[in-house]
Amino acid sequence: MFCIQILSATDFLDDLYLTLEDLSPWGWEEICTEDQVRVVIHCRQEEAARRIRQALETKHPLLSVQTKRQEVKDWSTSWREFFTPVRVQEKFIVLPSWDQKKTKDSCEIPLYIEPGLAFGTGHHPSTQLCLRALAELRASGELRAGSSFLDLGTGSGILGIAAVKMDLHGLGLDLDPEAVANTSRNRVLNKTEDSLLLGTGSLDCIKQGVSFDLILANILSRPLIEMAPLLVSLLKPAGFLLLSGIMLEQEEEVIQAYQRQEARKFKILHQEEWSGLIFKREAK
Repeated sequence: MFCIQILSATDFLDDLYLTLEDLSPWGWEEICTEDQVRVVIHCRQEEAARRIRQALETKHPLLSVQTKRQEVKDWSTSWREFFTPVRVQEKFIVLPSWDQKKTKDSCEIPLYIEPGLAFGTGHHPSTQLCLRALAELRASGELRAGSSFLDLGTGSGILGIAAVKMDLHGLGLDLDPEAVANTSRNRVLNKTEDSLLLGTGSLDCIKQGVSFDLILANILSRPLIEMAPLLVSLLKPAGFLLLSGIMLEQEEEVIQAYQRQEARKFKILHQEEWSGLIFKREAK
């Protein structure tokens, strides 16, 4: 495993994140100080790490970029050192898998997560935006018990598990077999395996004629824009799309892509530099 570390001033982050969307679509880690951010990218192959570093140094020559080898065991277990409980919308509390006794008398819905190599501990703003949107739609009655959902790019399974715990049922998809295996473990931890089916792949896994009341996609803006026609076509009339992984400056481009389809802008949520978009498909 190889680790790329980038030091960036906070006022340069927008440009850096736009570059990282292309170079590291699987994500990155951020460690913030008052005026500087350390961004860390993990790569399995040395060649990939070399290519990313070269691209960063070419496009952003003033950045400090370093590469070092990292033991695989550190990458797969180091998350345990910083995994603290996360509360979202006074509705969910995200807890590590070994902390199941702390919510016995709580009215919050516990989400037990062991992320391993998959994205989704609940700490990232884009994940929290999706959980907030899900809680709001359910509380308002826009989403009813028994509704179906698709969790695209399920990662650790946190969004799909949250949806099941709000009385929905659905399908989680991810291109990474490790992420699917991780979600499978987490759905057992949360006793949601009966209502959360899993598949390895993307939208091509979905049988013709299948549609959903809700689609959750916490990915990145570019693939969200490219998939707009297909994602909207998979939505039932009056169904909802919850989209995140979108930086604020990319928000309008994503909105326009979905409004060109049969999707109406329903609500926009913001947290830090991230945007969460809720669309509703027009009923015919």
